[in-house]
This record gives sequence, structure tokens and C-alpha cells, in this order.
Amino acid sequence: MKLASLLESKRSKKLAGFLIKRRKPLGILLYLCGLVYLGMLPRDEFNRRSFVDENALMVGLVRREFRDSQSISDYAEELADFGVDQEGLMVWLEASFSRIGLEVYSQNYSAVLPAVAGPQAASVSGRSVYGVLRAGRASSAESLVFSAPSGEAANTHGLAVMLSLAKYFKSKNYWAKDIIFLVTTGGEIGVQAWINSYMGNAVKGINAGPLPGRSGAIQAVINLEIDSPKIEYARIMIEGVNGILPNLDLVHVLTHLSEMEGIPSALHMGWEGVRSHGRYSKPDLSDSAHKLYTVASLMAHQAPGLPLAGHAPFLRHRIDSVTVRGVGSGPTAKPLLNLARALEGSFRSLNNLLERLHHSEFFYYAPSRGRFISIGLFMPPLGLLLAPLMLEGLSQWLLARGFRVAAAECSGSGDSSQQQLLHPPTFPFHSILGMVLPSLMSGVLLLILPRLAAMLLTPLGPGVLAAALAWGCLLSIFLPLFSSSTVPASSWHMTKCFSLILQLLLLVTVAMMNYALSISLVLFLPLPSVLSQPSTINGGRLGRVLGQLFLLLCSPPLSILYLCCLYNTLLASNISPSSDIRAVLVGGVGVAGRGLVLAYNSWYFAEAWLFPVVCVVVWPAWLMGWKLACQTVQEKRREESGRGGGKPDSSASHLHSD
Repeated sequence: MKLASLLESKRSKKLAGFLIKRRKPLGILLYLCGLVYLGMLPRDEFNRRSFVDENALMVGLVRREFRDSQSISDYAEELADFGVDQEGLMVWLEASFSRIGLEVYSQNYSAVLPAVAGPQAASVSGRSVYGVLRAGRASSAESLVFSAPSGEAANTHGLAVMLSLAKYFKSKNYWAKDIIFLVTTGGEIGVQAWINSYMGNAVKGINAGPLPGRSGAIQAVINLEIDSPKIEYARIMIEGVNGILPNLDLVHVLTHLSEMEGIPSALHMGWEGVRSHGRYSKPDLSDSAHKLYTVASLMAHQAPGLPLAGHAPFLRHRIDSVTVRGVGSGPTAKPLLNLARALEGSFRSLNNLLERLHHSEFFYYAPSRGRFISIGLFMPPLGLLLAPLMLEGLSQWLLARGFRVAAAECSGSGDSSQQQLLHPPTFPFHSILGMVLPSLMSGVLLLILPRLAAMLLTPLGPGVLAAALAWGCLLSIFLPLFSSSTVPASSWHMTKCFSLILQLLLLVTVAMMNYALSISLVLFLPLPSVLSQPSTINGGRLGRVLGQLFLLLCSPPLSILYLCCLYNTLLASNISPSSDIRAVLVGGVGVAGRGLVLAYNSWYFAEAWLFPVVCVVVWPAWLMGWKLACQTVQEKRREESGRGGGKPDSSASHLHSD
């Protein structure tokens, strides 16, 4: 508090002098400590053992009785006959649900895509079919949803498992909640159309018909995707729109029951990661490395906040939902009966709920099936990673107050008599408004440019969309170069302090909504913002050019390209890190183009925040540092009167002595 209030005491002056001189090495040290802290969290010593917090679930206590594997095979054979005939498949599903004894309904929808990737059509139309199994022991006040997509992915065996379980569930009378068996086409858009109609919300860009039949409040959703008659492990996908996660109890129910049926489960981890946990084979990497890889994969899928699976639209409505993907068909693969029995146990556990899931965590990361990291454990590293911004902002505040470190102290003589708190801070409104307002307007321009381009070219392709954004970025970058101005030395410190504190608040706010996105931004934004500063008139031109070049290499478009290359190399493809740089860049550009289209469409349909956050938050935050680096500061000497003995203030020439 003494340092913040600038008390005229010797101790405050020493603290201020130490902070100004050592802020950069201290900030780097704290930043590295944050990275190490973050990397240590997947270790068992730094996280907690998994447990089910909702006692009413009674996981594993109910006997699983489903054994009709022949029914799964028969349904799979009938489904395979339809091939790409989706209309015929939907009609057959309606008839199958009706034969089982469910209440059968359907919904038609259509949508116009604002942006398309490759040969994809600009308009999408489809049909959703759903059957309702009414509860025999309660009114239709609550319901569970068992969904499975059809059309884009080969989900024949997933639909077969759904139909077999629907037939089995109909023969039992212990259900206290309605069960809705939902089949959609068109990917996440079909699910979005159905759930928004169910909740009574209109969807921008989607023309969905009314739902002729309804049930009660949806308590939980399990989305099933299987592309093989046998599976090696179950991949549990949990991330939703804007990084929303389901209640951890739902994840524990699925992983625990899968393990009981002999099917390993994984959270965004390849089969090699699963085999490192126990009896399957000798792992190539250590257990800690696989846990770190799992957490990194979870963050990589959560940070964009895009609907990457069929369960994601439900999470926007605070409905706990997950996607179960059966993966693999190797020598250790298990029949689908095992997974069907695990799903039976999951629905019977959810049937026991007396209230919505709320006891367990909603903000967490799971390094393995039996461990999780709660929000109280992974938030402190973010504070350490943001320390350079806070230290630099406080130092610029002190410099704006007129605090200077004399040359004698900088040389190590220890004479601090020339440390002064010369004047109260002046708030340079014109300089700050001249930096903040154009930066924010540039972000708004990036946000509306695709819509302006869509007036000329509909639909937008990846190339046109990227070109529109590139023109907006280049215009924002080159204007400060040609309009560089000279600013007084007394005002740029306060201007930089304001931009750093604003960026700090933005990153903390993003972390409250999507921690993984905030961590991704912290890896790239703070460093250029901390190092950016105006050049002096007498300074070298080479140093100024190198500084601006460094800022350009850390710009948001290039940073996104780096992340896409890393994602494509480590998580999404078989490109090895040892591949040539050209293959890595080509793969990264492809991922960036597809991601740009998905981000724009998701913002349009599902209100995903990624595209507007990058345009209106990330880009202006970087652009403020860029505008500061394009300015020139005029150094002046001032005569100091009073106890200074009439000597010129030597500290004025040491604005950058720190």
C-alpha cells in the first residue's frame, strides 16, 4: 500500500527504486515460476483423487442386465443398407421407434451458412427424429436425452446401440424420468435447432419447425458416436460452447462404469496414453508426460470454445452433457455389448437423481481418469503468469509520477539521494484516447468486415474471409507507421500504464469465463506489451526496426498460426515434429482456415465468443502496444530548484536506465 500510494518515506523510495530497476528480471522469474507451476499440476502430488459427490447416483451399485448383443448386430446390418440415403434412414428410424413403443416425433430445419469451407454447400437442411419413453413411476417433469448423430459421420453402430437400448429400456418399469432418444442430421446445427426449439428460443440463421412433442426439464445428455463394431477405448469429450464444462460427477459416472465393463476411457488422449495406465502394454512415455499431454489436449479443445461435438449445444443451456466416442478396432477391442452395458448403468444412475447435478466441480481439468485439478489449484499459476504486466504497469505509474533512479544508484554506489517523487501524476487524456479509441475501432472494423464482404460474395470461403481480415489488420498496422508522432516524455509512461492495466483486466475477465483461452492469450500477449515503448529522437534506427519486427512476429494473426501449427503437429494429425517446416506450415494454414470458418459460423449460430474476443479484445490489446512503439519521445532536461542545489536533473536523461 505504501508503494501504491507513493508515501514520501525512505522505505517507499527504496521499494520504488528496486521495482523500477528489477521489474523485468523479477517479472521473467515469476512468469517462469507460473509455467513450472502449471506444468506440475498434472502430477498426483498437486491434484486430487476423483470421487462422486452426488450420493444419489449410486454408481455401480445397480446390476446391469442388458445382454442382447444379437440385437445390436441386427440393427447395425439394417442401418448399413441405407448408405447415404438419409431421408430413407430417417423414415426407417421413425418406424423402428414406433415398433419399440415410443412416442415418435420429427422436426425439419434449414440454415444458411455465412461462411463455408471447401465444396460445402451454402445452405444446410435436415431432419431430426426423436422418440420419447415416458416414465412409468413419475410424471413427465424431468427427462434424460440419449442422442446420436447421423449423416456426416459413420455412426451406424452408435445408432444400433441406441435402438437396442431403447428396446430394452421400454421393457422396464423402474424409470422415474422420461428418456428422449434423439437422432439428428447436419452435425451441431441440427442439435442446435432441436435444443433451441425445445427450450423455446429462436436461433439466428436457423429456420426450425416446431416440436410436436415434448417432455420435462432435461437433466443430462449422453451423445454416442461409434464407427466400429468393436472398440478399444471410450473417448469422453466434455468441452462445450465457450469452454463450458459439465458437472464432474457425470464424467465420473461414465468413466467408472466403462472401467467396470472392461473398456478403458480417456479424455482427449490417444490409445498410447490409455495403455500407459496399467496392464495393456509398455508405455512409450512416462505416466507424468501422458497426464501433462492430456491436460494440454483438454485446454487445446476448450480454449476455442467452439461446438466440436453433438453435446456442446446443450451445455449453453446449462444442461450437463458429454459425448462418448468408441475408438479403435485392434486386437484388444471389446464388443459393443460392454459399452452398451456401461451406458445402461449410466442412465440408471442418472435416473436416481433427486435434483440437478450441482455438488461437484464445474471448473476442472482431468489429467487422468482417477484424478482432477480443481479451480483452486489451477488459478494461482495465472496470477504468476500475469505478474510481468502488473509489475510493468506499476513501474510505469511510478515513472509517470516523476520517480527517477539516479545514475549513482544505477552504477552501484548506493547513493539514493537523487530519488525524487517530483510531481503528482497528470492524466494525458489526449494521448490515451488517441491510442485506445483507434485500437478499439480497428477491432470493431475487423468484426464487421466479413459481413461487408458477404454483401459482395455469398457465401464466404476461407480465402475471402481471411483476405478481408488481413486487409483490416494491415490497415491498422500501417497507419501508425505513416502517422507516427512525437510525444512528451511525461505522458507516455501513463499511457503505457493504462494500456497494461487494461490488458491485465481483460485477461483476468476472460479467465473467469474460459481459463484455457486466457492461458493461451497469456503465452503471447504480455511479452510484446511489456517490451513495447516509444523510441527516442536520438536513438538508433536499427533498434527501433528490430523492436517493431519483434512485435509483428508476436501479433495475433501470426500467434494464431503458431498455435494451429502446434495443434496440427501434436494433436490433430500424423505429422511428426521432425517433419520439414513447409509441411508443418501448410498443415497449420489448413487448420487455421477451417478454424476461421468454424469460429465465424459458431459465432453466428451458437454465439461462441472466440471470433469477437479475438477481434475486439485481443487485437486492440496488441495494437495499443504497436501504436506506442511507433511513437517517438522527445527527451528534455529540466532545471531543478530547491534542495537539488540548482543543478540540472541528471535523471531526465535516464528514462530508460532501468
